[in-house]
Amino acid sequence: MEIRKMQLDLGTLAHIGAPGDAEMTLAQTPPPNAGVDQPRVNLLLSSSVNASSAFVLPSFVGMSFGAANRAAIGLGLKVAAIGGVPAAVPAPAPAPVVPGQPVVPAAPAAPVVPSGVVTEQSPESGFKASRGDVVRLTLGAAGAAAVPVVPAAAPAPVAH
Repeated sequence: MEIRKMQLDLGTLAHIGAPGDAEMTLAQTPPPNAGVDQPRVNLLLSSSVNASSAFVLPSFVGMSFGAANRAAIGLGLKVAAIGGVPAAVPAPAPAPVVPGQPVVPAAPAAPVVPSGVVTEQSPESGFKASRGDVVRLTLGAAGAAAVPVVPAAAPAPVAH
């Protein structure tokens, strides 16, 4: 390795699955061309083993909830939204009952989808993640409102 030629000691050596060639340097401390207090370098190298299941978590901060949710699901992550959902959604008023008329059940309440901008995430970007892991997205003050998902209208009952 070039590390030995530069009279440096190899500190921690870690591998993570990543697309592309194996043994590529993904990160190092101290950074290249930085002044060093100790002649030691720590490396994070790519590995083709488990490349499809482990990856470095990207940042979702600053993205809308919808965009962050789609990106996280595309990576195989499960999403937990924090904030952005009202504490209670009022139920629709029941339809009046008219004698001699068929009773039409009320449509179920529309599900509520969080809205707003992601202000924090846990785990943070840069951490190792795998498919199936949960990422918690905290929505900012703009996410205090929720956007109801409106289902298609049900056909009206036909009188006989």
